[in-house]
This record gives sequence, structure tokens and C-alpha cells, in this order.
Amino acid sequence: MRHSIALLAILFGIASAVPAAQQSRPLFTFHSNAWLNLHHYVRANARGGPVPGGLTQDEQKEWAAGVEFYKPYAARDVLRDDGMVAIASVLRAAEGKNNLDGIAIDPPLRATLERLMPIYRVHGWPEHDRANREWITAVVPLVDRHGAAISQSLMRVYGVTWPSEPMHVDLSVVAGPVGAFSVNNHITITSSDPPISSLTSRASARGMLGRGSSRMMRPLRRRLIADWKKRTRSSASSSISISLSRMTRKAVSPST
Repeated sequence: MRHSIALLAILFGIASAVPAAQQSRPLFTFHSNAWLNLHHYVRANARGGPVPGGLTQDEQKEWAAGVEFYKPYAARDVLRDDGMVAIASVLRAAEGKNNLDGIAIDPPLRATLERLMPIYRVHGWPEHDRANREWITAVVPLVDRHGAAISQSLMRVYGVTWPSEPMHVDLSVVAGPVGAFSVNNHITITSSDPPISSLTSRASARGMLGRGSSRMMRPLRRRLIADWKKRTRSSASSSISISLSRMTRKAVSPST
């Protein structure tokens, strides 16, 4: 993620120096989803993160049982584990719902989330939702103003097109080990991790746009690595990544 933020910092600085480009459609849609936040929050608790405060004794027992249930999920990769990706995907469909009826999720996981949600709605969600929406309120105007110019630069550099549908951005109290990740056309980014929330809203926009650029970069990276393998019979993936970053900085330099 640090590399993506650094990359977008260059692009954002250039874009802010020129008139805003016109956008025919939104680049992103932003969401504050209680079920997805609960999922990431309990998973973080199972990894040793702080639990909600102010719980009654019964609520503490219920929450502790949920955290214990989530320990196997805590060890799984939210980015590369197909099962974890599927869980996040179906929970997006539960946005705004009071329960998980009709959501295709494992019954034990569904039961755990539904038991914890009443506790979370009182002892965590109001604060988390407020942080999510404050992040969205701060970043959306910047994306509206500069996003088209940045996306056009990225498309030119990587030789790809932006997804036909807006990228789905979920704000979450926690978002994986580095505070943000992207899978397919979905981005999850934290609104409360200190290294990110302490930055300006402009830097937050860079980070979010960086997740979108990382997805666009993958096809080009795969093609370059495949070609490199043919020539050298080695993966050289780290060299490819460095080369792509250098190429991007050169392509969007003020002299172009």
C-alpha cells in the first residue's frame, strides 16, 4: 500500500495543478456497511485487537464466544483466500439489512454475526459509522474534482481502461494488516487506522485511488512477467514492480 500511496501522491500533485477533467460517470461508490465492518472488526479482535468497551457481563461472554469462533478466520488472508473474498462479497449484499436472511453464507458464521450485531450496534457501530462517513465526506469532493485527471493518467500509463462500472469502496474500522486492500472491483479501506486517518483527506484520496490503480496494474504486470520469464526463465516480479513504478513516475512527470 505504501508504494500505491507514493505513486498516487505524484499523480495527485500533478492533477491538482491543472483544471479538473469532466467525468461522464463516477469512478467509485462509497459505502459504510455494518455487516462488513462487524466482520472485519471481530476478525481484528481475534487477532488481538481491542474489543468494544461498556459491555455487560452477558455481552462480554457473547462477544468473547464470537471472537473465539473467529480465530480461524483471523489466520486467513482477506486478499488471496477465496473463501474470505466470498464472505466479504456476500456481506456487501447485506448492506442496510437488519439480518442475514437470503445471504449465502455458512450457517455458523451467519449465526455468530447475527448474535453479535445487536451488541455491535450499541457498542461500536455508531462510532465506526461516523468515522466512515466523515472519511467519505472529506474525500468525495477531492475525487470529484481530481479523479478524472488521475484516472486518465493511470489508463495512459498502464495501457488499460477503467472498469465499466464504478469501483465499490467499503470504509471499515479495520481493513486487513496494512489498512487497505482491493479484490476485483472492490476496495476496502480503513477510516480509523492512525497512520491513515492522521493524514489529510487529500492523502486519503490518494490511498483509495491507489487501490484502484493497483488493480489496473495487474494485467500489465502479468504480461511483463510472462515476457520476462521467456527471456530469463525467472520470475523477477520485484524487478517488474520497481520498473512499473519508475515508468509511471516518468510517464506523468510535469515535462510530459
